[in-house]
Amino acid sequence: MHTKAFPYIILLSLFWGTNIVASRFGIGEFNPYLFIVLRLSIATLFFIPFLFLTGKGLPRDRSVWAHAALSGFLGVSIPMTSFILSLQYQSSGVASIYVTAAPAIIVVVAHFFLPDEKLTRLKGLGVLLALAGSLFLV
Repeated sequence: MHTKAFPYIILLSLFWGTNIVASRFGIGEFNPYLFIVLRLSIATLFFIPFLFLTGKGLPRDRSVWAHAALSGFLGVSIPMTSFILSLQYQSSGVASIYVTAAPAIIVVVAHFFLPDEKLTRLKGLGVLLALAGSLFLV
């Protein structure tokens, strides 16, 4: 990993770490569905300048838009909605434990659905350590 990436990783950790608490607070102030719309709208407004700063513009190929829409629905909308709605019924601490276990679960699921992502002994050990760490938080 390049050392130039460290500030960005720290910034990501800061945003990711405060995400659960901020979301729990947000659903206390707004209807959960309105909160999701507000969150995605603010994120869109925040990232639009980066689109223009990179000078790449929007893709013109319709298939790219179709794949992006499907990816956004399955990879962003459904998980975010499920996560935000679940915060109505559990503490942010418990939710963070589930989120912590997600990478380990992804490694196992990828083994079954992605041919080039085999579960090696080293990955298996990593999964066990990650799950043990998540259970330790409980």
